[in-house]
Amino acid sequence: MQRFRGEMPCPECETFSARDLTPEERFEFVRWLVGHAVKQSALFFFCARGNRSLVAAHILRDMGYPHAYSVAGGMQAW
Repeated sequence: MQRFRGEMPCPECETFSARDLTPEERFEFVRWLVGHAVKQSALFFFCARGNRSLVAAHILRDMGYPHAYSVAGGMQAW
């Protein structure tokens, strides 16, 4: 797993997992995302069961990202 170092770790696939990041690295990733994500881009959030990703998607939508989504049921349902 590539650590977050201030740029998207996988620019070709535009996906990234924050699972193995420290809380500080996760905070930096969110700061990067807010600064670099195009507000009209679709942003999909995953977590184990869908609860945390649902919160993340709501926060991003409140911040002006209308296409932030949580995958229902998370990875467990997927």
